[in-house]
Formats: sequence, structure tokens, C-alpha cells
Amino acid sequence: MPSTPRLIHQHYRHRAMAFAAMVLTISAGCGGAATSPSGATANASSNAPEEFGLSRAELAARIEETERLIAKCMTTAGFEYVALDFVTIKHAMDSDQTAPGVASDEYVKQFGLGITTQFDQPIVTFGAGPRNNSHVAGLAPADQVAFKHTLWGESKEWNHAHALEAEDFSQTGGCTRTGAQKTYSPNELNGAYVSPAETRLQQDPRMIKAVKDWSDCMRADGYQYDNPTQVELDLHQRLDAIAQGQDPATLTGPALDALHQLQGEELAIATVLTACEEDHIQPVQDQIESELFGAPQS
Repeated sequence: MPSTPRLIHQHYRHRAMAFAAMVLTISAGCGGAATSPSGATANASSNAPEEFGLSRAELAARIEETERLIAKCMTTAGFEYVALDFVTIKHAMDSDQTAPGVASDEYVKQFGLGITTQFDQPIVTFGAGPRNNSHVAGLAPADQVAFKHTLWGESKEWNHAHALEAEDFSQTGGCTRTGAQKTYSPNELNGAYVSPAETRLQQDPRMIKAVKDWSDCMRADGYQYDNPTQVELDLHQRLDAIAQGQDPATLTGPALDALHQLQGEELAIATVLTACEEDHIQPVQDQIESELFGAPQS
């Protein structure tokens, strides 16, 4: 996670910061068009920033150059890998905190923030993209392991789309890391980067008050958090303490009981968090971002 607290949790942050519509959209709005290096056209609105404060065209160029370098690295290692285009990666990014067949309003009720409750997140199961996943499935078991380790290193869930969505490449490895190191700055790689637009948003007195009001709202229901990012960090840390390095989906016995209890807490927290965000943070953030980037279009 980025070192500077995000103002609203990921499910809402992307709708507010991107102002763009894609296939599995969590964001809102559409407008002008920008063409990616591969010729794919993606909708965008105004001058709203994407990940790392990049424009839609800049993000497309960065993604496809990284994929070109990943493919080159994989080829050098003796593996067949088809570089992914911008639209494919963006589709995966927009699937974060979603579930097949579940509307966004229902997601929080079923999965909370998706931290302890959804271990098959689409952005993770996206893997290497449809074509590459199909190719890997046809390899011998030992070759599948070698392919994945070469592409992702030790953390196979941190694929290109996942790292970009989190704005943090620090947990990437293998050829994914090799490609990213040549296209992203050190701060972008380690998660320390905060875009100028988000800095302006965080420092706006109206937003400072909105976050305090959010915190007071949470405390009224018994949850002691200063900002929404603290909720995500707390849940991740508590999950790690229960799993102790194991795949949470394989837990049994007391660890599984503890996981179930934590999942129940996440659902309860997420309900309050979402309501407090909608009441206190979202209206203020929408207003400030409309001033910065222009009002989103429906």
C-alpha cells in the first residue's frame, strides 16, 4: 500500500480519481478518447489523472512498454509470452474489488473490502492474461512452475495489473520486476509515490475536515481509525497474523475459526466505513476533484 494514506478506500478511490469508464468499471464518467500505442482506444474525461498521476495516454504507453520488456525478458529465459496491451491490463485493474455477477452496491455486503473474504480476486486470478494463461495451462507441471517463477518471482499474485492498481511494485519479482524497473521511478516502484493531484486533495482544508468527520463517524460505531487506509492496513495485518504465511484458503482448525471471526468483523466494518465515506468524504472529494479536473460526465 502507498505510504501516504489514501483518502478513501480502493473501491471508491478509483471512481473518484480516474473519472473513467471501462468494462468492469468501479469509476464513473466518460468523455474524450485517447489512443494507446497499440491503437486501442480508451475513454477518458477531462485531464483527470490515472495511476501515478499519469494521463490516460501516458498510462497506456507506460503499460505497453513494460509489457514489451516483460516479453523480452521471458523470451531470453526461454519462455513464450505474449505482451499484453493497455485495454487488457486496464480491464484487469478495473476488476479490483469486484466479483463476477455482483453489483458494486452488493459487493460490500458480500465481501466487505475483499481483504479477508475474497481470495480469488479477479485482479489476481487474471494472472498473465487470457492468452498466456492458456499457454501455461498446456505446459508440463514443472514447466508451469518455472514459467510463473520467471514471470513473477516469489509473489505470483503480484502481477503487472495488480501492482499498477496498487501503485506499488515493491512486491513484484521476476520479469515483471525487470520490466517495471526500466519504466517506473524508484518511488513508483516502492509504493512511496503520491501524485501531485492527490497531494492537493489531501491538503485541502475541506478534505482534512471531511476525513476528521469520517473518523468521528467511525468512532460513533466503535471503530477507532483516523482514515480509511488504516482500516485496510489493520485488516491485512490481522489476516497475516492468522495465516502465518499460509494460503488463507487452506486454513483449518483454530486458525480457520479466527479467520471466520475476522471476516465477520470486516463485513461489519465495511458497512460502517462505506456509509461514513458516502456521508462525509465522497461529496467533498467529488467537489474538489470537479474543481481540479472538471465535473465527471455520466
